[in-house]
Amino acid sequence: AAISNAIVFVTDRAGIANVWAMNPDGTGQRQITAELDPIVDYAVAPDGSSLVVSDGRHLVYQRADGTARRVLTDAAHIEFDPTYAPDGERVAFARADAESGAGLGLWEWPVGGGDAAPIELPDSGAGTPAPAPSTLALRAPRYAPDGEALAFIDVAGFVGILDPTDGRLAAAPFVAAAAPIWMADSTAVLLTGSRTSETDPETTFVAPVRPLASGPSDAVHR
Repeated sequence: AAISNAIVFVTDRAGIANVWAMNPDGTGQRQITAELDPIVDYAVAPDGSSLVVSDGRHLVYQRADGTARRVLTDAAHIEFDPTYAPDGERVAFARADAESGAGLGLWEWPVGGGDAAPIELPDSGAGTPAPAPSTLALRAPRYAPDGEALAFIDVAGFVGILDPTDGRLAAAPFVAAAAPIWMADSTAVLLTGSRTSETDPETTFVAPVRPLASGPSDAVHR
């Protein structure tokens, strides 16, 4: 009923890429999801009781035992980059317009609840004004381990950290090639990519949206 003590991975060994799990010693390999479109990304609840998978277009929620399957994405949107909050009660993700590919910011869904709601972003404290949520090309949200902040990537060339409690937003120029990784004490994030870019970034999304992938020229920053 839970996969908290398992190694979770994506494989197409059954014909279509889906989420599988196995014991740490490699035994007990079993298929967890049975989606008909190949899975490219997923997030598992901290207690291993549920997961959200993405085919680069839609997000699908289900319990670890395969029950309570629910498609979270409607036809008007592309949704990707899911991540669970440390308490397991919320899932944050990125959304874009399915027709134009324009970014629609970051959204949050209450696990087992109703509709998702946008994550509101104020102007940044670093002097870089944040556009309205309807025009944001954002992705890869990641909650801090203590649940007190949310880091994310702006594909226009910034990384941001939002403090939902007081609404503060810190932003810094950075061209990311991977999702931010929080330090265990929640005091900093590790970033893969570069501080500058010589090319104009692509600020629209074309499905299927795959996870960010780093290249040989990228470096790690703190």
